[in-house]
Amino acid sequence: MSSLSDSNLKGWFERHGLPWSDVLSKSLSDLGLSCVEELKFLQSERFNHLFAGGNFIVREKAKLARKQLGQEAFSFAKCANDIPLEKEALPVPPVPTKKQISSRAVRKNKLAHDLRKKFISVTVIKTAEEKRKE
Repeated sequence: MSSLSDSNLKGWFERHGLPWSDVLSKSLSDLGLSCVEELKFLQSERFNHLFAGGNFIVREKAKLARKQLGQEAFSFAKCANDIPLEKEALPVPPVPTKKQISSRAVRKNKLAHDLRKKFISVTVIKTAEEKRKE
């Protein structure tokens, strides 16, 4: 049986001895798959087609992995474990103060000034705060 840690597609493929590649990742992404549970929606033929270019052993491992996966019922909980719950919500980053914002603008202008010294053409777009100061 797959566990909650099987929501990671790459890890699941590797644990089952199936090759993982950027092409496979893109194919699964194009199909809209984001977790292992969603592989259960793929028909066996379509799943096996992902490994049609592989050797005999890889194709057989793919058939066995798909058959094993298909024996379990779909579980929404196994797909939802990557979504943070309200009680585990990520902290909100602090809002930068005006002093922090203005110092960033100064650093950008200083960088532009340094680049101008080296004869590189740079266009500096002033922030609304800088325009108000003038």
